[in-house]
Amino acid sequence: MSQCSPVWGTLSEGWDYEAGNKWVRWALVQAAHQAARHDPKLERFFERVAARRGVQKAIVAVARKLAVSIYYVLKRNEPYHGEDAGLRRRKVNRLRRMVS
Repeated sequence: MSQCSPVWGTLSEGWDYEAGNKWVRWALVQAAHQAARHDPKLERFFERVAARRGVQKAIVAVARKLAVSIYYVLKRNEPYHGEDAGLRRRKVNRLRRMVS
């Protein structure tokens, strides 16, 4: 999930996805599992990739999309545009009931 360079000429040609912090990678993959179930846009993307490449590669692809989204949310200081408004409303209402 980080900037990494291709590894050509080795037994496994392609990108080195093991580069970067393993805990950040783990957190992104866990978040991708939830996003693939609850975010309609990412759910459709997951299903397209999973049909062609398999579930594991689809989860990593969703995790990468999340990483890019997180980067731009933090860089531009703006809300995430892919959020589910209904889910957010339910969470806020549940929190309000817990506080009062």
